Amino acid sequence: MDAFRTLATDPRVVRYISNGRPWEEERIAEFVTRQIGHQERLGYCCWRLLPSRGDRLIGFCGLQPHTVFGGTEIGWWLEPDQWGQGFATEVAREVVRFAWDEAQLEKLIAVVHRENDASAAVARKVGMEWLRDDEIRDIPVDVFGAERPA
Repeated sequence: MDAFRTLATDPRVVRYISNGRPWEEERIAEFVTRQIGHQERLGYCCWRLLPSRGDRLIGFCGLQPHTVFGGTEIGWWLEPDQWGQGFATEVAREVVRFAWDEAQLEKLIAVVHRENDASAAVARKVGMEWLRDDEIRDIPVDVFGAERPA
């Protein structure tokens, strides 16, 4: 949980997450506990990302049920020194492959803060199409989606 706390309290990382404010301790604990439950119950969650050498958490990418829009959401966070290197796209592609081939999911969504051009680009690069403008808790978002290939 300590490693995730570093991400969740970094204003640069959470800028486009929810209300854009660093997370409180309770929210961090709830998120980690929820991901453990998803993994146990569903066989997937938002998995931690580690560098090829070392065990320092540099982000996460994975799948989770979306509580507002329903369905399964793919999401990713990276620490700032990992931005702009194609890493988010690389791991998101692998998660999409997992969603189709192993989890046998039929549809995925990605919910992206309207101002987060980098995440919108990742969603498109992994085969998702823009579906609609929407809002979550008065925060404007773009919803992207993809269906499992035939």
